[in-house]
Amino acid sequence: MRVHVELSHYFDQVPVPSDVEVTQKDLDSGRVKVSRSGGHMMRVTREAHIAPKHEAAIVIGEGDIINKLVAISLPPPRGRSQKVPRKEAVASLIAEHVMQDICAPKHIRAFTVEDDGPDEKLFRAMVEPLTQAEDERGGTGAMIVPPEDFDALLAGYMATAPPEHHVDHLHAKFAVKRAS
Repeated sequence: MRVHVELSHYFDQVPVPSDVEVTQKDLDSGRVKVSRSGGHMMRVTREAHIAPKHEAAIVIGEGDIINKLVAISLPPPRGRSQKVPRKEAVASLIAEHVMQDICAPKHIRAFTVEDDGPDEKLFRAMVEPLTQAEDERGGTGAMIVPPEDFDALLAGYMATAPPEHHVDHLHAKFAVKRAS
């Protein structure tokens, strides 16, 4: 799946000035990161000046979508014990792993989505073994994915949504107003 995010502003990384002291709070918030060269980089917001529009492209593999669906279905504290459709797994992946590096939600103008659809063969190859694998964390002998949950997970994953439904869902999730 490919998601294009049209932006008015975007995040960039610049070196922290030498006269600024980096605190643990800065690091914990994600505003400052340790650079590969050993210094620190801080996140700044820049206005997008690329005509006609500035876009960020996000490519999400089907394996990542499947892993997210399974993770959301796990009981707390590892998951939410929810069976969700594929479009919610995509939105969660973008919210949790991508947006903090691209822009603030208020800087999103629009989403567009290109989707090749779900891959049932891959889903079965990834998730069926989890219905036979014991979850060693709980010590209860329960399977990582209870076999009785498999069909509901598969149905949520296979629930096809045309790209415009993904776009509508992303606009709602990130509170992006539609251009009129």
